[in-house]
Amino acid sequence: MRYTPDDVRRCFDSGTYGRGAGYYRDKRVLETAQQDGRIKGKVSGSSYSHYRQSIKLVERGRTMQFEGDCDCPVGYNCKHVVAVLLAAFDAGLNSDGGADDGLPYEMSSWLSQLDYEAEQARRQPSARPAASKAAAHRLIYVLMPQAGSGHMRLHLCKGRIAADGEIRSATSINDLQGFQQTPPAYVRAEERTTAAIFLGLTRSAWGAAAMEPVGPTAANLLRMVAEAGALYLAANSLGLNSGLLPLHAGPARTGGLGWNAHADGFELGWAFDDGAVIDRVLPTSPPTYVADQRIGQLDLPDAMKVLPMTQWLSVLARAPTLSPEHVLPFAEELLSSSMNGVLPLPRMNATLRTGLRPTPVLTLHSATGPASGEFGLLAFDYDGLRVCADEDRELVRVGAGGIETIARHEQDEAAAWSTLRAAGFDKPAAPDAPRGAPPPASEPAAQRLIPDASRGELRLASESAWLRFVVDALPALREQGWQIEMSPGFRFDLSDIDDWYARIDDNEEEGGGHAWLELELGIVVDGAAVPLLPVLLQLIRQAPRDFEPAALDARGDDEALLAALPGGARV
Repeated sequence: MRYTPDDVRRCFDSGTYGRGAGYYRDKRVLETAQQDGRIKGKVSGSSYSHYRQSIKLVERGRTMQFEGDCDCPVGYNCKHVVAVLLAAFDAGLNSDGGADDGLPYEMSSWLSQLDYEAEQARRQPSARPAASKAAAHRLIYVLMPQAGSGHMRLHLCKGRIAADGEIRSATSINDLQGFQQTPPAYVRAEERTTAAIFLGLTRSAWGAAAMEPVGPTAANLLRMVAEAGALYLAANSLGLNSGLLPLHAGPARTGGLGWNAHADGFELGWAFDDGAVIDRVLPTSPPTYVADQRIGQLDLPDAMKVLPMTQWLSVLARAPTLSPEHVLPFAEELLSSSMNGVLPLPRMNATLRTGLRPTPVLTLHSATGPASGEFGLLAFDYDGLRVCADEDRELVRVGAGGIETIARHEQDEAAAWSTLRAAGFDKPAAPDAPRGAPPPASEPAAQRLIPDASRGELRLASESAWLRFVVDALPALREQGWQIEMSPGFRFDLSDIDDWYARIDDNEEEGGGHAWLELELGIVVDGAAVPLLPVLLQLIRQAPRDFEPAALDARGDDEALLAALPGGARV
């Protein structure tokens, strides 16, 4: 692959080519060689330093281009690369024996030197200052906190390009109206799209070009200018002059709130899931993080959707410093509040307790109103820490030793569900099955639980099913170690029948033949005799149809009835 000095001159700007040609003429090229399809070189720099080059020749159509790496500060296609290319050509390293139909070196060198001198003249203040400004500036965007509030604002600025091509300082554009009417010469064609988006987000065409990045359009704008290398960060207005830091486009990452340790305690801030601190979070949609001179999309947990991002930023700004002596009481209060799972716990010693077996807790209630009826709630007690059976969450508590997490015993919880099914219940038909719940069984509809999945309620389908459960199954559950709780007013909170009795009145009328009317049947409850006739009459008055012949024929001889006694007890 061959090239000529004219190829070199065309591929580099006149300034770089002129300085490189000067290095070649001054014999600063110390080494040239061909190796692995590349041209290698060594050039003497300033201050007794030496730089090495590795140059790849790329032929695109009928044009020759060069990709030259150098270990000097510029790093790529610098003046040292030009010097090595000219020296290699002079040494014949690119010759393949063909005719040289390019521009001779002497002519190419003369033309490039003329181009270089003309460029130097154009850079003088007296010669075409507008062209100099266009080459020395670029349209950039600077994120900077607003004085007083600390809210991050995005500023449209004119960045000054240093001699090495970097932008370290900028000037805010204060005349937005003038910028729109007459865009400066340094605004490139490809920059007009992002500038138009920025102008559309500003609230006024007058005054300084600055806006608070909020919403999805601002998120897209930040991504576009970061990918274009036009986004910078400044700590304050003074940082515009000498403290600009470039912000590079970063990947989407997951994170959330986190407690950051400081000398006087903990401050609530932002952190990635790996624990790395996030410098800033912007209220775009989705949120945007700024960390380690990178900017990108921040994916937050669903629990944080309880508040909009702008409000979360306000919450963090108001959050007081948490002193070390208040970490324990704060953690205890947080665990018992609705913010548990939304706000993180402070950093404390953490232990995981495994192997703890739960005690099943069955609470029975009677509801009134539109959703009247009886229902039960299943929970599990882990050493005094109770969790509902249909909650899929960790058990966490705070003690003097720090945070203790109790691992739930899924086998025992599944066994409790199986015990309920064996007693006549079925699992709740919630959208997501409770932790450890067994699969449904094919049982009669009257024996199945009718759940209110939205409240976790477990309901039986009939009064007789509840009576059988309370009379036959509850004693067995208590013997197995279950904790049974009945709320006040539970309709099947039955009193024990101590005894039955039959009493005949001895004062019967002689020859009357009516002694059978003086027979009294009753029960003994809590030591008191209760005649059954008034109780039965009350049942008939409350539900006369239940005592019609057809209803009585359908009822089994051993099927129980729920009766209310005069004192309020039920049997």
